[in-house]
Amino acid sequence: MIKINFDTYLKIQLPFSLRRKKFIAFLNSLLYPIKYLYSNDFENYRSRSSYLAQINGQVYSIQEHLNNEMDSKNRNIQIIHNRSSGLHLSLISEAYKTAYLSLISEGDGSFIALEGEEQENLDAGFIVLMPKYINEDRLRAIIMDFKLAGKSFKIETN
Repeated sequence: MIKINFDTYLKIQLPFSLRRKKFIAFLNSLLYPIKYLYSNDFENYRSRSSYLAQINGQVYSIQEHLNNEMDSKNRNIQIIHNRSSGLHLSLISEAYKTAYLSLISEGDGSFIALEGEEQENLDAGFIVLMPKYINEDRLRAIIMDFKLAGKSFKIETN
């Protein structure tokens, strides 16, 4: 990060004929509010923005950010993949049989939702396990900011 030293910058910008101690002290007093805002607010904002820009939709990145923001002491927030989402199909000759497909008129088949059809009834893409003492609404808002579009999630307390 670039650090601005306002004292040396002021001396460099002043012509040699104006570099007197009282005049420099006067200009420093005019620059004091800018120095204060730069050292407190702007540097904090810049480091926070840099941190947030490094978070992406990967599970590890979101989990690390959630633990840093909401549970920095215990770090008990976990994100697990929902392995049960989707329907496994197999041939009758294969050993792993999970579903039989049939025509709608036959009535004994399984329903497979295609993209855009009843997505709310499908399982979540990942599950967030959180302790009971964490605010669920704030957790949900943070996840919504960083999750990939189209991914669904479920929050469970452990």
